[in-house]
Amino acid sequence: MLFVLSGCLEGEPRRLLLTDAAVEVKPAPEIHGASHEMAPHSGAVRISGGARFGGDDREYAGRIENAGVEDDYRYANLFYDVVSSYWYGAIHVVSKGDLYTWGFSVGYDNALYVAASAGLNTDHFEAGVTLSLGLQIANRQYRDGVVDDEDYNYHEDFINVASDLIAPGIYASVYEGRVSLTYSGSVYWPENVFNDDEGSFDPYVKTKGSFLPTAVFTHHLSVGYIFDKGIGIQLGVTSVFGEFEGWHWSGFGGLEINL
Repeated sequence: MLFVLSGCLEGEPRRLLLTDAAVEVKPAPEIHGASHEMAPHSGAVRISGGARFGGDDREYAGRIENAGVEDDYRYANLFYDVVSSYWYGAIHVVSKGDLYTWGFSVGYDNALYVAASAGLNTDHFEAGVTLSLGLQIANRQYRDGVVDDEDYNYHEDFINVASDLIAPGIYASVYEGRVSLTYSGSVYWPENVFNDDEGSFDPYVKTKGSFLPTAVFTHHLSVGYIFDKGIGIQLGVTSVFGEFEGWHWSGFGGLEINL
């Protein structure tokens, strides 16, 4: 997400200027279908939960501008913190007609979300489309200073900001017996307005893509196994990439109950 903090106290020799900023970029939720063969005209409920693990990555994204400043304090450094929440959990309901399926999910996976899915389910394969709507809490860290004559006094601050998440996606699974291999992918566009919670900065809005990536892509790939009585395990990896350096990886694993 790109958000720009900058400001100028007009008519005064003191100026409040941004020097460094870091914004969090998180994976979108994992949404998929049944991941097993369903009988025609049947329904299923899946309750799942687990943990995510992996290092946090900070990427330098370039410089952003304190608008209206022409001296040495004109530019500030911007970083992206690619991070994942430590846990996830969801309830997913799926129903099948003759061939086609539709589903509904609610849960937490790097965002509080609700999601819908539609696809087809065959003997050994399923595929479909998804749409996730949620509320994502992301930390933004900034370092600023006040210029007064020749002195520059710094301070740092952290704020958590809630932003809307709209993530269309796709999924596909292959399965044989109790074993399944599932892929899901999605994309979302971060909001691009930023102001601190006390309003001490004048907000300057940049168009999407000026500094923050125009889109953040998330890929989930997992292997599942269902034991007796519908209890299963899921192990997988997640990658995030966009218009910033590298592919950023994390892992996840958890349990599910199929009713």
